Amino acid sequence: MSLFLCFFLGTKQERTPAWYGVFTEKGEESEVVDVMQYLWSGIWSKNKAPHLYSLQINNKKAVENVYLDAGSSYNIVAVASDPDHDNLSYRWKLLPELTRVGACRLFVYITDGNNNVATANIPFFVKK
Repeated sequence: MSLFLCFFLGTKQERTPAWYGVFTEKGEESEVVDVMQYLWSGIWSKNKAPHLYSLQINNKKAVENVYLDAGSSYNIVAVASDPDHDNLSYRWKLLPELTRVGACRLFVYITDGNNNVATANIPFFVKK
């Protein structure tokens, strides 16, 4: 027998607002909600959340220590799909990190128009 537990503590900022959340501040449901529903009931959600595969800046992932030059342009790519083939909308948010000068974090919120969301973020450092 398996036991599944889940806790929701709200949308407070841990290191990032998208990292631990099951829901966004707007109440949008992440893919985690779909999985929890399936594990608890054996039934998938009628409309599943989008899935985000990758977020990169200039072909670099977050683990590659992204450094950018101030005043330059960079390509940002978010690769996502929706299991229900819903049209996806992208919402971007740029925030400075709390501890270091020049350190920033870019967030993407990908929604399907049915209150479902996929989120990711990537930290980077802007060189002056």
